[in-house]
Amino acid sequence: MNRNSGMQMRLQNLDAVLTRLQREPYLLRQGVEDGLTRMSLRIVRDARKNCPVATGHLRASITYVIESAGHLREVMSRVGSNVLYAPFVELGTRRHLAPIDKMYARIYGFPEYGGRNGRNVYFRWVSGRAQPYLLPAFEANKDKLVTDLTYALRAMISTMRRSA
Repeated sequence: MNRNSGMQMRLQNLDAVLTRLQREPYLLRQGVEDGLTRMSLRIVRDARKNCPVATGHLRASITYVIESAGHLREVMSRVGSNVLYAPFVELGTRRHLAPIDKMYARIYGFPEYGGRNGRNVYFRWVSGRAQPYLLPAFEANKDKLVTDLTYALRAMISTMRRSA
């Protein structure tokens, strides 16, 4: 690795910062959560831009949650949608039979199948091509995670130095 590549950080009053971090470890977690929040908001923004729109419901449902477990053992960000059809839009579907409206079937000449209680049921073959919106947003922003974490931790450290 080249000596000039990588991340460098210059810290002054490091003893005071470390002492305060030992007394108040939640401050470090807060810095990490701030960095993850910045990254998550960027991914949400790009996913909403990439998202295909029919009604706007899927696009409006894209959000993020920051979760932390324990002291600082695990802090994670989840970005996604709670809409049931979101994975089918992102990943696509294989060819399958889907029920359709009777009037639509008659207009376009789809075959009729006998249903229960003498009611006819109409189907057509459909397949949904993948329209990825979430994975491209993540891929476009994953390299900025280190920058976001560095920015958040520097802000946290400078705040701690000023108050120490």
